[in-house]
Amino acid sequence: MRIPELRGVMDTVADQVEAGALTNAEIARSIREWKRELHRRQPVQRTPPRRRGGGAAADIISYHAAHPNESYHEIAEACGTTIGRVSETLAGKRT
Repeated sequence: MRIPELRGVMDTVADQVEAGALTNAEIARSIREWKRELHRRQPVQRTPPRRRGGGAAADIISYHAAHPNESYHEIAEACGTTIGRVSETLAGKRT
C-alpha cells in the first residue's frame, strides 16, 4: 500500500476510534499493519564507489611526479578519485 492510500486508511480508523467502534486490540492490530507498510526500501547504488585509502594517496603523488603539468581534474580522473582528494594529498593534508 502506498503512503497516500495508507493515510486514507488511517483517517478511517481514526474516525472509528473517535466513534468508539474499535477495541484496543483492533487499534493495536491496525498500528502494527501500518508499521509493516511504512518502511524504506534499500538504497540502490547507482555509481561505483570511488577509491579510498592510503593507496590512492600514493598513486596521486606518483602520478603528479610523473605528470607535473596536469591539472587536479586530470589527476583525479587518472587516479579514480576526486579533485578535493588530489588537492588535500598534494598539500600534505592526506597521507
